[in-house]
Amino acid sequence: MNPLVEAFTSALRAMENGAPKKLLSRAELEAEELDPVPDVSEARLREHITSSGPDDQLRIDLHLNLARWDNAGVEDNPWTGDTPPNTEERRALVIKYLQLDDETAAVFAEHFPRPRTPPP
Repeated sequence: MNPLVEAFTSALRAMENGAPKKLLSRAELEAEELDPVPDVSEARLREHITSSGPDDQLRIDLHLNLARWDNAGVEDNPWTGDTPPNTEERRALVIKYLQLDDETAAVFAEHFPRPRTPPP
């Protein structure tokens, strides 16, 4: 597996059943264990997303995690701050918790669009 993909997918797996958290710092921690140590910068993450296909493991894992966080119920997830599921406000909150910049948020919006209508 590509070391960059391995570092980010391991970081995402650590957040699978909980709130979104600092993605880059978690990926950096995972990357330290790999040889060679990959560049897990935000710019490199954006480059990977835009240049890889939809069947890429990192893109799949990002899509699944974003969908889970976008759709998380407010009652059982205090991190949501009462933002309604599947809204721009929720996605903005997820990006904030992941500590990603506006450029990365735009790449995520293009490649991992959120559902257009909240569920009933």
